[in-house]
Amino acid sequence: MTRKLVVSATLATAAVLGVAGTALAQGGPDPVLRHDRDGHPLFGILLMCAVAAAAIIGTWFVIRRGSAPAAAPAPVSPTANAEAILAERLARSEISPEDYNSTLAALRGTGVIGDAG
Repeated sequence: MTRKLVVSATLATAAVLGVAGTALAQGGPDPVLRHDRDGHPLFGILLMCAVAAAAIIGTWFVIRRGSAPAAAPAPVSPTANAEAILAERLARSEISPEDYNSTLAALRGTGVIGDAG
């Protein structure tokens, strides 16, 4: 998600700089940004360069900072696949609940689950 944010911010900055450059090339709405004494839009060009530099430096800092390391996945039981198959067989009525409990207990290495007597 951070990369999407960086890319969208960079594209937005490029679009703003493009619009600002076009406005400055056409004389601009503001006399301060328009031209200096020699007819060059010096202040406008410097302003555009400053915005571009700030965008590049900001993007670099965001990318260098990176995101927090992902948490390690929860350990999967070595018998998880077998237990899932066993539960599916119980759901399809291929085995009885007693068979399910005894087989599940054997898989887990414990006594019979739910055997009250």
